[in-house]
Amino acid sequence: MLNLSDNLDVNAALFKDSTDTILLPNYSLKNDSYIGYVASYKPDHILEPGIVGKDMGCGTLLGTFEDKLADLEYTVNNLATHLMGKFSGLGILGEGQHFITFYQVKDSFTDDYEIGKNVVIIHSGKGNLANENGLDIDELKNYQSDVKLAKRNRFKLSEITQEYFKNRITIKLDAPHHFIERDDEKLIYRRGAVKVLPGNRSTICSSMNGDAILVTASDKIKNLNFSLPHATGRKVSKEAARKEEFYLNGDPIGVYLPTTLDAENLNDVLPPNFRSLYDIMGRIEDYISIDVIFSPIASIMI
Repeated sequence: MLNLSDNLDVNAALFKDSTDTILLPNYSLKNDSYIGYVASYKPDHILEPGIVGKDMGCGTLLGTFEDKLADLEYTVNNLATHLMGKFSGLGILGEGQHFITFYQVKDSFTDDYEIGKNVVIIHSGKGNLANENGLDIDELKNYQSDVKLAKRNRFKLSEITQEYFKNRITIKLDAPHHFIERDDEKLIYRRGAVKVLPGNRSTICSSMNGDAILVTASDKIKNLNFSLPHATGRKVSKEAARKEEFYLNGDPIGVYLPTTLDAENLNDVLPPNFRSLYDIMGRIEDYISIDVIFSPIASIMI
């Protein structure tokens, strides 16, 4: 087992049948199960519920706006209000720190993202729970349909966002970080882990008022079974967060939240619960190069 995480609570029993397990820097406890790893098994392995988890197909979409964002607060409030009433079939915002966050390019080391450009990152899934029992190979096809549904949901959210901002969105990336991959030799389960080949790009997010980055995988990514963390991960479990009163510090500074949201109701997804990008970068710097740094300007969690 390769452990790149600072989390000392390693559930070895969860991976007892794995032929190869890598714990990524975002490895942490989430809703009584673990996230932030890539684990390989023999092709006939029957996955246990603790490995399957919830919300198969959950992923992240990155899109760029054609123009600068105008009337940001007004539009974000209208969009949030609309999603509160219409969102039942498009996954869940808020659960699992799912979000729609708007960013501005703060720094760029590539020609295709100029400083000041606005982008959106949508983190969501299909919104349904996984099978309560084990998962046999014949059921994988159902989970593949879940992955497609989750992707369709993110694209629909981008379309709704585009309509409200009256600003064309070009989708640059969309990748699941909770899915199963199978071939004749092995079955690979990624949870909180994005599959990235050398030379390909991926995003890594942090907290609602923290930066996000666009990275390119190096050739060394093969040593992580072609996987990168989708985010920085929790440093405070939800259970522990409920005992803290992070909301007493008020809304996160530097990012606009819709008026429908209140810090007290977001206590377990407020920034103190999560690692920063700088907490994890030293653990993956050999596997990536940073292309763009995004700074958040507004975030929606329902």
